[in-house]
Amino acid sequence: MGKIIKLTENQFSEMMAYHGSSADFDKFNHKKYLDTGAGDHAFGWGTYVTDDETIGRSYASDDMEVDFMKRFQSNVGQEEKRGVLYEVDIPEDDGSNYIDWYKPVSMESKFRILRKLSYLEQRFNFEASNSLYEALARNGNVVGGQLYRMLMNDLGSEKAASLFLMQCGFDGIKYEEGINYQKHNGASEDAYNYVIFDANKVKIIDKTKV
Repeated sequence: MGKIIKLTENQFSEMMAYHGSSADFDKFNHKKYLDTGAGDHAFGWGTYVTDDETIGRSYASDDMEVDFMKRFQSNVGQEEKRGVLYEVDIPEDDGSNYIDWYKPVSMESKFRILRKLSYLEQRFNFEASNSLYEALARNGNVVGGQLYRMLMNDLGSEKAASLFLMQCGFDGIKYEEGINYQKHNGASEDAYNYVIFDANKVKIIDKTKV
């Protein structure tokens, strides 16, 4: 499935993606729905979407299984539950607005993070760890996932790390499907998944019961 690129009324470039869930809603809301899915926050805090429809459908099915087991174990409700596949628009991947979990962080991205850390130090007396500064200052190949975990440790939580990166101008994290874990059956060879920090940047275009 190819990516569809378009411009919104505000001239922000967006691309189409998919999200599978057992929850049926009309707007993404981190406070209400973030922890209702089948998976955990293995790649950071935010809304998980994918550019591959097959992967989106699989997560809708996974959510159905999780929800069924919860109802079975608690013996509450016997009504039929169906997953929902959402077709959404997210910010287009322009090569600089997402942190790649598996690839080295660019120097330009490191400078953006360093500037924000410096601001926190001056404004709020925040003190980052030496390991984080060393990872940002050197030309070494620190990858996105390593950097995210360092930020999480220094800032105290996954949510704090994601919100910090959002303040640095990043829309989210991206990671290639099937690296270091089993690829979903039927997923395309170049499929990517995205973790979007701001729920308002995940705009529902269509949704289908599956």
